[in-house]
Amino acid sequence: MGKRDHRRRRKALQKRIVGLQEMIQEHQQKLVEERAKPHPNARLIAYWEKEIRVRQKEIERLQRRLRLLR
Repeated sequence: MGKRDHRRRRKALQKRIVGLQEMIQEHQQKLVEERAKPHPNARLIAYWEKEIRVRQKEIERLQRRLRLLR
């Protein structure tokens, strides 16, 4: 595999990681807003917490792949 391919793959992985980090921030904000309500929706809170965990694991996986490309 050539240097260009590695560069392209690294850039794509980095872009995906940034997108996932932004998604996590959005979900964290939703959690703050939902918990501030007088009657927070427990299902929504559980859903967002799970989404955050899944996205964090995906980021870890992508970061491992990124290290292998260097």
